[in-house]
Amino acid sequence: MRLITHKRTRKDVSINYWLNKSSSKWTENQSKRAEIRFQRYPDLEKAYKLCQNLSWIFNNTKDKTLVLIRLAKWDEKVRQAAFKSFNTIARTMSIHYKTYSTILTTEVQMLQQNLLMPK
Repeated sequence: MRLITHKRTRKDVSINYWLNKSSSKWTENQSKRAEIRFQRYPDLEKAYKLCQNLSWIFNNTKDKTLVLIRLAKWDEKVRQAAFKSFNTIARTMSIHYKTYSTILTTEVQMLQQNLLMPK
């Protein structure tokens, strides 16, 4: 295989791209490959679902309280999965949850102001 950068092959890059996409955006071929990979490597499926769930929380939850509740549930799933790399992310979120809460509050307030402003 041809190396691209940092000792990564085209296949590595392709898998990374594929893993960062929502399954709803996969092609039929990617869906078939995912099924095979997930059967062979169940931890890969767990990791994929954890990533997608975290992304979904931040992209689709606007209510501050709901975000914190969903992050707590996500944190519990991470602990159950016992992936070291995810534990680092979960720990960072636990430490900085007040900051996330403030950011979300500010974003919601800005959104509300924009909706109320006449055009």
